[in-house]
Amino acid sequence: MKKIYLVLFIVIQCAVKAQVENLSINIFDGKSFQTDQIIGYEKLSPQLIRLSKLDSEYPYGNITTFFKNNFISGNEGSCGNECRITVYGKYTLKKNKIKLFINKIEYWKDCKAPDKIINKTIGTYTWEEQVNGDVLMKKIKK
Repeated sequence: MKKIYLVLFIVIQCAVKAQVENLSINIFDGKSFQTDQIIGYEKLSPQLIRLSKLDSEYPYGNITTFFKNNFISGNEGSCGNECRITVYGKYTLKKNKIKLFINKIEYWKDCKAPDKIINKTIGTYTWEEQVNGDVLMKKIKK
């Protein structure tokens, strides 16, 4: 009888872990957010990142998109005569933690700066979905 309980306990733990991992993937993968910054640009290692639902009526400002363990963070605007900056990176998820790695920063349109290869982890963050649908990411201190 004890063996049955043990097996049942293990099966339930595995199912719960799979649900948590799926929730993490569903929050980020294939989603675009308005952000309070271009992730990894001015502050290479920000302490706090807020991701808000993308406003389909006004899809401009700082936008971050997550897809297949990659992300792109940059500024979008309706006019075409400005400096545009895009940060390319990778992310990994484990439960409620997300690790961000920056590959490069690209400058385009009216920017005069050369692209920068970064290849650096900027940190691991805990993430929490807020009641309003925003996702708040807080850096884990070492």
